[in-house]
Amino acid sequence: MQTELIKLKLAISLKLNIISLLEGLALILTKIEKESNPLKFNDELFELYVCWLKIVRDKQLLIRSNRKLLAQGVFSAAFSNFISGL
Repeated sequence: MQTELIKLKLAISLKLNIISLLEGLALILTKIEKESNPLKFNDELFELYVCWLKIVRDKQLLIRSNRKLLAQGVFSAAFSNFISGL
């Protein structure tokens, strides 16, 4: 149960970071279209880079936690689910 909650939080964080990245990209592209000097947007680009790093981090954590689940084995996972349901 605890692991599922952690995975859920990671999945939500990953989705929100992806949305944030896409919104930021759209905003910067709109600004660059209107502005002649794209170097004005270094701060925004850095924020998007940080957002990208968060996405990579969350993705890796989800992959690692799913590998642990798969390594646990189907039978033991089913057995623990059965026991926790009692």
